[in-house]
Amino acid sequence: MGGLCCCLESAKDADEPRAEANVKTPLLSGQTSAPASGRLARSDSASTARQFAPPSKPQGGSQEKYAKVEPRPTRVSSVDKRLQDHAKLYNDILEKRNTLMRTVNEFKTELGQDSAFEILDSCFKELKTRLGEVEVKLKRKQKHCMEIEFDPKDMPDRVIPALTNFNKANTLIRDIIDKTPSAVESIQLVVKEEDKLRREIMAASLKGDGPDALKNCMENVGDLRRAPEILEEIKKESNKTFDLLVSGARLLFEEEDILM
Repeated sequence: MGGLCCCLESAKDADEPRAEANVKTPLLSGQTSAPASGRLARSDSASTARQFAPPSKPQGGSQEKYAKVEPRPTRVSSVDKRLQDHAKLYNDILEKRNTLMRTVNEFKTELGQDSAFEILDSCFKELKTRLGEVEVKLKRKQKHCMEIEFDPKDMPDRVIPALTNFNKANTLIRDIIDKTPSAVESIQLVVKEEDKLRREIMAASLKGDGPDALKNCMENVGDLRRAPEILEEIKKESNKTFDLLVSGARLLFEEEDILM
């Protein structure tokens, strides 16, 4: 999960690079998880599987960093299901994050603001202008969720998409912030069970498929090992987006409507 550095203490060490961790490595770097120590790590099957560890890949950008986790098959149904279930926990939140980004960008462009511009104040000023004398109400549903209540029949057509996207963005933010802690905890638990998962594969007597199954398991756990950090970043990013929405909403609504 990072670059290689050479230790120059001796000529031998200079010829044998060793891996160092790099927290900036993309989620799907392709590098396997670290081999476990103890009896299991010394087994012939596990040693064979480790020979398949691919080399580190160059650090990618944001698009690669936020890639989905797609578990490789281990041919042991109980192991595959456990890894797939936890990959889904991550992927579901990732999809909400991507949808949130699209929704906020649509909100901006509908109100004439460049989607690359972060502050939303000009959007709410434009929304206020378009509403004119039409009144809308803001309801603070939860700590991280606001909703603009409106009747489409009473609204100018040119404000309905913006109001709809405002509400959609708030719902997505609430879901991301609410679901992230339990997802992080659950994924961290399955990562700690890597030895158990590998023992299940070794006990399945997969014969010639055993090394590939172990290799896939190690790579899957490696992907999940990086997921909690990404999820925490997504949660922080969503909190920031909510703060921007609150700041902009102050231009359109009374402070007592915004505060819980």
